[in-house]
Amino acid sequence: MTGYQVFNRFHLIYSVNLGILIDVSISLGVAAIKRCSEADELFYRLHLVSKEMNRAFEAIAHTSLTKLEILFHIDLLGEVGQIELINRLKLDAAAVTRHLKRLETEGLINRKKENKDKRLFLVTLTEQGRIEQKRLTQIKEALQEEYCRTLPMSKLLRLHSSLNIFRKG
Repeated sequence: MTGYQVFNRFHLIYSVNLGILIDVSISLGVAAIKRCSEADELFYRLHLVSKEMNRAFEAIAHTSLTKLEILFHIDLLGEVGQIELINRLKLDAAAVTRHLKRLETEGLINRKKENKDKRLFLVTLTEQGRIEQKRLTQIKEALQEEYCRTLPMSKLLRLHSSLNIFRKG
């Protein structure tokens, strides 16, 4: 479909040509097309902004924002358990385990088995991990500055306040 992007599995399609979000619902083999609500459009645009920011970060840093997020939380908490990381990152256990194994292989973290439950690990940053976290943080901050440069502080604060409405826990 030229000029369209399919969003997730919600049947939402953004028309590049029209600059609007439309909903294509297929019921009994008949496609019904209608303009999406403002809320649909807002969430879709947030999704696009998030994807664009992730792509920009990955292009410069040659790694994911998730890696920085994990390193940040380990640094913030000192020695931290896997379960605590899973809860803070809001990622599934398998994804966190994969990331931690990769970070350990790269020499960025140390993992040791917990005394209470030998199936779980306690994680700490290595010196190399601190250096990598600092490098990635600088890249993220430079990108944030670039994205926010065109917006006056009053609009940034209003946007921040508005987005906090959607934040859970």
